[in-house]
Amino acid sequence: MSDKKLKKRKEVINRQLPEYWKLQVFYCNKKDKSIVVPARHGFGFALNYGRRVVQIGVGVFCVVAIAAVVLLFVL
Repeated sequence: MSDKKLKKRKEVINRQLPEYWKLQVFYCNKKDKSIVVPARHGFGFALNYGRRVVQIGVGVFCVVAIAAVVLLFVL
């Protein structure tokens, strides 16, 4: 294995740094490849909003939820 690959594998991301947590609740780190990370306080999980797949998933969820509410009131 090359030194470059080995260096990347050993890189550790400190997910507890306050600079990665927006409003103390939303984890946003583009360098972290994880989609789901452990919650900052207590137990549970948080989404990594720095990832494009999470942003698209949340957007699709919001559009579907709004469409369902609109259809419910129209029908």
